[in-house]
Order: sequence, then structure tokens, then C-alpha cells
Amino acid sequence: MLREKESLIKENEKLKHERDCLLRNKEVADGQIAALTRSVDSLQKTLKEKENKVPPKSLCVCLVILASSMGKVDSLTM
Repeated sequence: MLREKESLIKENEKLKHERDCLLRNKEVADGQIAALTRSVDSLQKTLKEKENKVPPKSLCVCLVILASSMGKVDSLTM
């Protein structure tokens, strides 16, 4: 009976240690997720800003056609 109790106590200690390791790993993973989320948000903001700076392709095509009709563009390159 005493051996069984000692065995259960050791097993319980192992499980507590494993739980602590898993909790630490979860905290690290949560930190990485938060950092990646911030990074994605920042990249999306940057991309949106760049999209706002570049005119739509249809506008570019219209400008090239207009310039071409005025004799200011020799070749169309996109």
C-alpha cells in the first residue's frame, strides 16, 4: 500500500512538472501569436497605404491612351 502511494505521488509530481512545461510553452506560443498578429496588422496597413498611393490600373491605362493620343508615348509598357 505504501509503495503504491509513493508511486502515485511520483506520478503526480511528473504530471505537475509536465503541466508547468506545457503552460510555459503556451505562454511562449501566445507571445509569438501576438507578435505575428501585430506584424500582419502592420503589413496590412502598409499595403493599404501603398494601394492608396498607386492609381487603379484602369486609370493608368486611360492616362497612357490619352498621352499616346497626344503623341507623348512611343510605346506602351506596363
